[in-house]
Amino acid sequence: MHRTSKRTFTVIVGLLLAGAVLWPRPALAHCDGVDGPVVAAAKQALATGKVEQILIWVQPKDEGEIRRVFQQTLSVRKLGPQARELADRYLFETLVRVHRAGEGAPFTGLKPAGRDLGPAVPAADKALETGSPEQLVKFLNKSVHDGLHGRYVGTLKAKRAARPGDVKAGREYVKAYVDYVHYVERIYLGTKGPAHGHEGAAPAPKGVHDEHGAATPPAGGHRHGAAPAEGHGHEGAAAVVPRGKIVNLVEFPPLRPGKDREFRAWFAWSTKEYAKHKGFLRRYLLQPRAGGNYAAVVEHESYETFMPMHNSPTQKQAHQRVKPLLDGGPTPSFYVVAISVGLGAGSEPGPSVAARARKVCPALA
Repeated sequence: MHRTSKRTFTVIVGLLLAGAVLWPRPALAHCDGVDGPVVAAAKQALATGKVEQILIWVQPKDEGEIRRVFQQTLSVRKLGPQARELADRYLFETLVRVHRAGEGAPFTGLKPAGRDLGPAVPAADKALETGSPEQLVKFLNKSVHDGLHGRYVGTLKAKRAARPGDVKAGREYVKAYVDYVHYVERIYLGTKGPAHGHEGAAPAPKGVHDEHGAATPPAGGHRHGAAPAEGHGHEGAAAVVPRGKIVNLVEFPPLRPGKDREFRAWFAWSTKEYAKHKGFLRRYLLQPRAGGNYAAVVEHESYETFMPMHNSPTQKQAHQRVKPLLDGGPTPSFYVVAISVGLGAGSEPGPSVAARARKVCPALA
């Protein structure tokens, strides 16, 4: 492979491992399938009697549980075919559950063989099987080209159509621009950060310039509270994992008519639920002084404590309960605290957090 291909391979494979940032649907991690690599490793371990073959799939702290279940499985298998089948299934489910928990992903049961995983995962596995990345590089290069080219052409067309004074056309340009820049940024960030590709796992917090994670467009502005444009949601995005306290700034879309009181009650309830999680510091609901949409500030001790909460049943339940109250989806932006001024336990947000909040939602100024 020549030098350019090698460079492309490094960049593009980083995207694949970053959790399917090129596709709008959540990444389908095949580790929970009965034909996936985790169950395959369990079958090999049972055949050889060597538990070490499956310990590589779990965290060191979980070795004891897996060793115990493995030995139980070996003992029960001797009782007959039916016991063997049940014992194997128990081992498979336990191993996959513990593996996914170690990655911050939920376990919803073993998935059947032959699932449609899309083209990316099979292509990645095939490259490892053959020892050659050539076909994988071609596939991903085409995916990037197709995704980027359409967005670029559409944004350029919208920009040329946005005449001064034409608000409608200007908004169409902004919508296209945000989607386009978000896509480019996710490609770049995907080459820099770790992978977070389990289905149901939340993306790593990403450094952003404004509420959408992109620079302000050269003409027009972002529509605060608008639902994310197709293709630039945060599901499956990956980035460099920051160190230190995490601050999540969330812009809520407009509330549905008559839902203000219910929304406030939801916020109070969900805050109490989130507070039960390790590392939770505080959560604020912000109301613009001059009218507009609500925003929220969530503070957590670290990325390591934030992600288990973000992937928990609490998060899923909170989203399900608030969805009927909103006219669109919330827009989150993640920050790591670089400088903290006068920010102590139980205190109000210091200047650094307040300034970022005003940047995300100017109506708060």
